[in-house]
Amino acid sequence: MGQSLPADLRTSALPSALLTAAVLVVYAPTLGYPFVYEDLNDAEASQRDYSAAETGAILLHRPTRALTFATFEINKALFGAQNPVGFHAGSVALHMLVVLLVGLVVHRWSPPAALLAMGLFALHPLQTEAVAYVSSRAELLAACGVLLALWATSAGSVAGAWLGVVVATMGKETAVVAWGLVPLWAAWTRAPFPLRPWLWTAVLPLAVGAWVYAHVGHVPVAFDLAQVAETSTSIWRMVGLFWLPVGFTIDHDWQGVPALWQGAALVATAGLTAWAITLGWARSWLALAWLWTLVALAPRFVVPTAEGLHEHHFYAPMIGWCLCAGGWLHETSAGRLEGTLRHGED
Repeated sequence: MGQSLPADLRTSALPSALLTAAVLVVYAPTLGYPFVYEDLNDAEASQRDYSAAETGAILLHRPTRALTFATFEINKALFGAQNPVGFHAGSVALHMLVVLLVGLVVHRWSPPAALLAMGLFALHPLQTEAVAYVSSRAELLAACGVLLALWATSAGSVAGAWLGVVVATMGKETAVVAWGLVPLWAAWTRAPFPLRPWLWTAVLPLAVGAWVYAHVGHVPVAFDLAQVAETSTSIWRMVGLFWLPVGFTIDHDWQGVPALWQGAALVATAGLTAWAITLGWARSWLALAWLWTLVALAPRFVVPTAEGLHEHHFYAPMIGWCLCAGGWLHETSAGRLEGTLRHGED
């Protein structure tokens, strides 16, 4: 069976296994955690047993998170509704699955580059909240769908990318941003993906989704400069935590930030975005990481929220940053190898 796998997949099998084992070791303590904070409110399925009719009603009225509630039902069936161990184990297992999907997307890269992308995503401290809180389960499932869409994009499969986006939005409604992440990834990696048909097919579901969100969910879509500035401030804190994961958390930094600093963050966001758009199409990986973040968090700029961004909201943006770190190393090492070969020929 092993001989039937492509060589690049066989080569990445051992690092992938080691990383998933490392995830299990690092997050094993969460199995002993109780339900806390948003777990007690948002992870509604963890609090009591629902009848078949009630479960059906939940899935019917929350179709955009039907996959999330379905995994809660599986947890309850295996471990019981009041046992947090099963829910935490499910989240850790999903994080391990996402790490493997990252490896699937980058399996054709050089081993060091693939290991960097997977390792950063698997073990970066910024991931802790998304994995440790049961209420963040939707972030994990949305990431699964996004990565499936990227894998299909690299293979030039529109149908596969469609399926990935559907999976993502069934995990969390804001994962509809995957419609924008797919062409972004295709353009940067020069994948054989038909971008124009994809963009045309994205118009209708995005329009319908916005209408449902605003009219059925009674969530107005509006432009508020103050909210844009607050979101920009949180994004810059996320970027800082990616490079130096120490200090306060994002949500606490977001509260009480002086207006002057928020204004500076807004100006810096606009400037870097302009650079990424004008110069980034030369396939700068830093530009991709920045634009990926803006697209992944786009709903936060236009949908009023009661509170700012939290760390678990950066689970999807972390996909972009980790892939870009690995992509940069892959291209750098490939360039050095090409230079060495040319020098040898001379």
